[in-house]
Amino acid sequence: MVVSNHRSDGGQQAGLRSGRHRPVVAVAVAVVALMVASSCGSSDPEPVAGACSASPLSSTIDPPSDETGSVLFEEGFDTIEAGNFSTTELDATWSSPPWNNGVDVGRASVVPSEDEQALRVSYPQGEVGSSGSGVQWQYVFGPEQAVHLSYRVRFGDDFEFVRGGKLPGLAGGEANTGGKIPTGSDGWSGRIMWRSEGCGSFYLYHPDMESEWGDYIDWPAQFEAGRWHEVDQVVVMNTPGERDGAVLGWLDDRMVAERRDLRFRDVDGFAVDVLYFSTFFGGSDESWAPGSDQAIEFDSFVLRAIPADSVER
Repeated sequence: MVVSNHRSDGGQQAGLRSGRHRPVVAVAVAVVALMVASSCGSSDPEPVAGACSASPLSSTIDPPSDETGSVLFEEGFDTIEAGNFSTTELDATWSSPPWNNGVDVGRASVVPSEDEQALRVSYPQGEVGSSGSGVQWQYVFGPEQAVHLSYRVRFGDDFEFVRGGKLPGLAGGEANTGGKIPTGSDGWSGRIMWRSEGCGSFYLYHPDMESEWGDYIDWPAQFEAGRWHEVDQVVVMNTPGERDGAVLGWLDDRMVAERRDLRFRDVDGFAVDVLYFSTFFGGSDESWAPGSDQAIEFDSFVLRAIPADSVER
């Protein structure tokens, strides 16, 4: 479901190993989805619904396979020396983003993980928005008509979800955020969010959004602190002026979101052309702020151009 959202942005807009890491039995592919699962010994955990308000999908499809389409970008942080992730490393591995929030002041570092290395992002106590919390930058590519983004994410042990925060997702054109309502001829964005108690959601800026501050597409599942999750997102561009665009999401290989009636654009001057690495607490006031320092780890980013019909029912 799509519901009106809060004011959210506090900042400037702006080599993975071959093969993907998936749970023992599952893979996560999302077109606009993220999903959390509870631990059940060594077998694949079932998604946790908890307090999340969205209803489960009545039917689901599998995410695109690793062999679908062509790889546009991949990064697993394994070739970078452990320690502070500086703007030099950012430029070398993410094609010199024109701006960033947080990397230049040391809020990202490369750390050992269960699978070689990961990027750890820090979120200081009491801070919200991208100026004081987390990191942001954009990787520009394409444009492409249909794109599959996947990555792994681990919220720190005893993570304080508070009211929510942002996670990386796809975008296009000017990658509108921060109350800049898309006109149909400038851009759009489709980041992911964690919400209260870790509930997952897509967070969309599109011309038909119901709120000045973006719309949610909530998931019937939540993230769990202290364990790795795999997130997959697929976005298929609409025919200019038509409401036939799509966003799909999977969490830990379980489909958690599907919308196929979206209007992202009225012109063909942009499509899916931005991987928006955007993560911070908020929201825009202290009610979103964590009560202590927090951390999230990211790994295994893969970006693929895919045929639009690869996610048709």
